[in-house]
Amino acid sequence: MRSTILLVQDDRDLSTRVAEALYVVEKDVIQCSTVQEAVTALESSPEIELVLTDVEMPGLLNGYELAQIIRVFKPKLPIIMTSTGPDSRPGKLPSSSTLLQKPWSVDDLLRLVADRLGQSSTHA
Repeated sequence: MRSTILLVQDDRDLSTRVAEALYVVEKDVIQCSTVQEAVTALESSPEIELVLTDVEMPGLLNGYELAQIIRVFKPKLPIIMTSTGPDSRPGKLPSSSTLLQKPWSVDDLLRLVADRLGQSSTHA
């Protein structure tokens, strides 16, 4: 079954690589490069089943703030956050959020996505 994932990543090359890996395992991906774009996508795309966002984002809002916004409107929507920064302590994560510490492998990401979507991972 195809799931739709909102990918929020300002690094265009990384965003492309992640989207391609998700397409291979039959996921539809909506790509955004800012939190503001992500909020708009969430409002206009009710089919989104998971959000994958970087913590450090350009602009006024970061990934933590995006997660807080999501918690208000879609409290059960799973969120995977990625970060290398010192501000990526698990205690800061909103409920239903998971931290994937960089560097991570594509296999790690795909397993976590499958787990958060409640699907078995066939990619090992």
